Amino acid sequence: MANYGDLLFPLLLQKRLGAVPLVHVSPAGGPPVWTGCVSSTSFEELLGKPVAGLVIGGGNIIHAMPSKLPDYENAGVDLTGYGDLWVCSALSVDASIPVIWNAPGVAGRFETASIDIVRRALRRVNYLSVRDNASRDCLLEVDPDLEVAVVPDSAWALPKLWEQAELDASFAVLMNRLGNSPLEPIVTIHVNARYMKGIKIESVAENIDRICEALEARPLFIAIGPCHGDDVTAVEVAQLCRSRPLILDKPESLIEIAAVISHSEFYMGSSMHGYITAASFGVPAVAVARGKFKFDGVVQLTGAPETLISSWEEAPEIFAEIDRKALGEKFKAVSANAQGQLDKHWSRIVALLAQRESVEPPLTDKTAFYRSRTELLSSLARHYRTLHDEAKESLKRAEKRQFARASAKEPAKKPVSLFERWTKAMRKDV
Repeated sequence: MANYGDLLFPLLLQKRLGAVPLVHVSPAGGPPVWTGCVSSTSFEELLGKPVAGLVIGGGNIIHAMPSKLPDYENAGVDLTGYGDLWVCSALSVDASIPVIWNAPGVAGRFETASIDIVRRALRRVNYLSVRDNASRDCLLEVDPDLEVAVVPDSAWALPKLWEQAELDASFAVLMNRLGNSPLEPIVTIHVNARYMKGIKIESVAENIDRICEALEARPLFIAIGPCHGDDVTAVEVAQLCRSRPLILDKPESLIEIAAVISHSEFYMGSSMHGYITAASFGVPAVAVARGKFKFDGVVQLTGAPETLISSWEEAPEIFAEIDRKALGEKFKAVSANAQGQLDKHWSRIVALLAQRESVEPPLTDKTAFYRSRTELLSSLARHYRTLHDEAKESLKRAEKRQFARASAKEPAKKPVSLFERWTKAMRKDV
């Protein structure tokens, strides 16, 4: 799908694993989304074929709930697409095959109905790693005996993915395309409608203008996740800005997004991977988000909780309070440390995969895959049935409370029998 963060992981994987032959898997599969991306297939298309190892993640993919993304609904994988990636896949490969997690994120606590199959899938993993403590806590809630490593998100290694000359060239080409000089300062902005609730769009634009005026820079709006409608929101907000905004609503490649963020004076937005990209290159950044494990985890890693705000209303104030130079230096140190942790993480992954190099890999088990998918669907049905029953019970209780309040305000009336109502109506007719 058209989402910068998710599309980075295959490139980071290829960079680390080198000549190892890879097949990239996504819920729906499909051709490359942007230039420089890879094509992917669904795991279902690998059934009955040899698989020598599974590397799952990263991304916010560890959950077993349906997806509301139009791309997945149109492909018919909205119900089990995410579960296929890490539950059904793990339970359909031979026990000799290494199953490895590349520090994905857990979206939230697991539903009671799915605990059993989730536990079995987790116990099948040879190396469990997640990107934050909250994700780890969710897994240990399912099985306290699991060994779960907490590792920085793979995107912290972005400075090693491309050479600086490549980033410089990509930035120059993009600025030329947008009609802006590469020498003019820019502030990269990412807006997402989900994190703009409770504030007028005009106020968002006004606050962005105030920040850009303070830096004497132009805002460059990036649609980091067009699959979430970021392209539309970027245009809507940019049109209300007076600080000569630039708009990248239709990105052409991953490198141009990384290039523009790494060359900016400041980043502010609602994308975790936009924030990580900035921080990994030492660019001061603020995330505008709330209610998500992943944002809490990343600012915990940076040791800069002040760089996570819940609304664009807070943006000018926090911008004024931040020492941008000191924050940039702090981010550089965090990035270097994260990359060191990732080196050890990848060494462990390479060692696990190497155990199977000289052995003919067994075929994936179709029966096991579809049995697991059926079990996942059954757990979803139980979950929604429980929600339905709980909603009905809540409605009944609300009706009883409403009736009790109404009865307390009005004196009780004597019930009128059907005979009495009929005789009264007859008298009126006479």
